[in-house]
Amino acid sequence: MYQYVVEPSSFPNTKEHLRYLQEQDQYKLKDCYNRVAAKKHGMFFKTESELIAIFKNPQYYIIAFEKNNTIQGYMVFFFLKAK
Repeated sequence: MYQYVVEPSSFPNTKEHLRYLQEQDQYKLKDCYNRVAAKKHGMFFKTESELIAIFKNPQYYIIAFEKNNTIQGYMVFFFLKAK
């Protein structure tokens, strides 16, 4: 598993276009992913079951940057308890 450490200063000071995604947003998320996959060598298009699994996992948080009713980017993450 990859672990990323992101400094809060890496993000803009506003949350204007950020929002948590819900299951009803899965097609917007798929559109975003497929736009990127079509331009990037080696990326596979997500299947319907992969997309559903993202939203069905109760541990996952999904935050998107949405502007003009289009998701421009997103991240899926979860928290682990420290040992």
